[in-house]
Parts: sequence; structure tokens; C-alpha cells
Amino acid sequence: MKQRALAAPVLLTILMLALGSTTVLAAPLFAAKADYGTGSYPYSAAIGDLNADGKPDLVTPNWGDSKVSVLLGNGDGTFGTKTDFVTGSGPVFVVIGDVNADGKPDLVTADYTINKVSVLLGNGDGTFGTKTDFATGSGLQSVAIGDLNADGKPDLATPNYTSSTVSVLLGNGDGTFGAKTDFPTGSGPVFVAIGDLNADGKRDLVTADWGSNTVSVLLGNGDGTFGAKTDFPTGTGTTSVAIGDLSADGKPDLATADWTASTVSVLLGNGDGTFGVKTAFATGTNPICVAIGDLDADRKPDLATANRPASMVSVLPGNGDGTFRAKTDFATGANPEAVVIGDANADGRPDLVTANYAASTVSVLLNTNTTGVGPTPSDPPRTFQLLASRPNPSRGSSEIRFLLPSACTVNVALFDLHRTRGAFVDGWRTLDTGRAQHPLGWTGRFRR
Repeated sequence: MKQRALAAPVLLTILMLALGSTTVLAAPLFAAKADYGTGSYPYSAAIGDLNADGKPDLVTPNWGDSKVSVLLGNGDGTFGTKTDFVTGSGPVFVVIGDVNADGKPDLVTADYTINKVSVLLGNGDGTFGTKTDFATGSGLQSVAIGDLNADGKPDLATPNYTSSTVSVLLGNGDGTFGAKTDFPTGSGPVFVAIGDLNADGKRDLVTADWGSNTVSVLLGNGDGTFGAKTDFPTGTGTTSVAIGDLSADGKPDLATADWTASTVSVLLGNGDGTFGVKTAFATGTNPICVAIGDLDADRKPDLATANRPASMVSVLPGNGDGTFRAKTDFATGANPEAVVIGDANADGRPDLVTANYAASTVSVLLNTNTTGVGPTPSDPPRTFQLLASRPNPSRGSSEIRFLLPSACTVNVALFDLHRTRGAFVDGWRTLDTGRAQHPLGWTGRFRR
């Protein structure tokens, strides 16, 4: 991370870690949707605290009017009237991250029409400055933020449908980015995700390739460059990919939304950047986006897909071994293009948010599941191993690491000697108020 001259050293001394309780199996339940107006034709959504009030806010990129809509949250799962900010032409994806190291969330959009990303620096109050554009490959469909060259500065990656490449734009740490470098992918990539897929501590890329019905894995060299792609078959019409440990073996797995097949494909990871043969699970008609999260409080990852023609989301409860049970569908606004998982009302339960293209709305579905929550009398005491923070003391950011005795979900909070709570960043994605849920053996960064 960029060091600021006036930053005082922070000694990281107190790690508060609440271990998840044992739960009985519970079906994920969601309240009926509540809709909020956005700009014209929203293609995706993101959740984050954009005005530093501790309440989750929403943002959508609106293809129809070339703007992003920011909806500030009231903290109870409801949201205020949108405020729009200009982007490049035809934005289809948005991500939230601190790209200039000022501690304020910024926005980055993927602008399909002009083959550029737009960076809008945040003022910290939910408003954003004038956009700055940076060129990508042709036909970009989404954008991801991560430190791809291990210099502590956030970088960008975009999948480019027309050129069948992924563009990497290395960050300067001040909200600007260098010229793109392109790396070949499978045919027609429409989504990219960042993660360490081979446990070497270097960021890797995976793209969802619509044209070849594959995912392409590009292992990182740690300097912002990537090796030749390796392709793994998925279902037909792959539109998105998500990374998560779906089988509780400590190795990252992949899940893809397969539009034509009306399935999600699960590819279990071998821990070395390779993946096994896909297993397909039925979703609603034509899923266009997939997200991973524990939606039923059983500490096992579940899947959610946005199914555009059916105007619904499908939730597939996980068994914890990489398999999933039959879907349950929940109504959304018309033609959802994306689904994201986040705590929209700060009650500790993950909710669903969809961006609804035809309705020009976002739908918020609050999680109402209370079955099986709470400790059981047979819960054994649990301990954890805190590994050395590095660096410590720190003037900007530190990495903390811990290990748990068994696979479970934890709530993490970190304080300095003055009991000042800090914020966690994971791949430069700020996690609300320094609290997050993470699985066994987590490594993350802390920023004051």
C-alpha cells in the first residue's frame, strides 16, 4: 500500500474472533422483494459503505444512460432515492474499492460501448468526482480489482469478449492506471474473478468464456503478468464465475452460471490451479450470474443465481462437500442481470440484491432465516492460532493470519492499542466496519 508521510505507526495488538456456533440444517428464507429505482437498464450491483456511516449502500451501472446510481442505505434494509454520477458510455459492471489509498471507497465501471473503464474517486460522503477513463481490450464485460503485482496498490482486470483476452491495468496507487497488457483467454470471455488458485501467494485470474463453454485459468507470476491459459469445460453458455471453497478441503473451487444449460457448474479444485470435471446442478431458466455465500447459517457455502427471463433468483443450499440440493426460487424485479450477496440491514445475515435490467430497479430480498441459529449444548470449546502479523508495527496496512481447529465461520474484528477499529481489505475490497466472515485458515489485510 502507498505509505502516507503523516501516518503514525499502528501496533496491532487485539484480535477479537467470535467462532461460529453449531447450527442445525435450515432452508434459506427470504422476505418478498423490495424494489428501488435506479438509472436506465442496470446491469450489475455492488454493496458497500459509501458514506462512512456504517450502513450498507448500493450502486448500479446503468447501460441506458451511462451513469452509476448510488442509493444510500438507512441501515434497516431500505434505501434512499438514487443519485447519479456520469461514467463512460454503456457501463455494464461496477466494483467498489479504494484505488487511491485515501481510505474512501471509489467506483470503477466497465464501459462496454467505448472499451474503457471509468474510475470515479469517492469523497467519502457518498458522492463521487468526475470520471477518468482508461482503455481496455475490445468488448469488455466486467471488471475486478486486486493487487496483481504485489506492490500494495490495487490493479484492474477486465474480460474482453470481442478480442478473447483479459486486460490487466496496473495501478499507480493514486487512482490512475497504466496502459493495458492483454493475455489470451478462451473464446468470448464475459466475466473475470481474481484469487490464489494454486496456493503460491500470487494472484491468479479465471474467466468465464461464453464462446467456448469453458473457464480459463491464468496463473499469476506475481509481477502482474500471467502464464498461458488452461481451459476447463463448463456447462453451455457460461456467463459468470465465482471462487470459493465449496467442499471444505481448504482448496478454492469454481462455480459458473450456464445460461443455455440452465445450470450451475461446480468444478472442485485440486489446489494446484487445476480443476476436476464439472458437476451440474439445475437452476431457474437461463442463469446469468452466480454468487457464493452461507445463506442458511449452517456454515456451508450456498449458491445463488440471477435468472433473467424468469425474473427470479435460485438458491441452492450446499451440503459442504461440493454438492448442492434442489433450488428454491424467489421473485425479483423484471429481468435480473446480476445477484450479489451482502448484509443489507446489518443484522448479521446475508441478503440478496439483484439489478433488474428491464425494470430499471434493484430488488432487495432480506434474509429471514432464524432456524437453527444459536449454540447447542454439545458445542465444544474452540481455540484458534494467531500467526504473526506482518509488518507490525505498520504505517499503512498489515497482513494478519490465523488458523482454526476445524472448519467454521468466524466474525473478525481488529483493534489497535487505542481500541480503534480498523477495516479489513481482501484483494482491496473493503469489508464493512472491519468485520467479515471468513472460513478456515484465512489470510487478510488490515488497514487503519
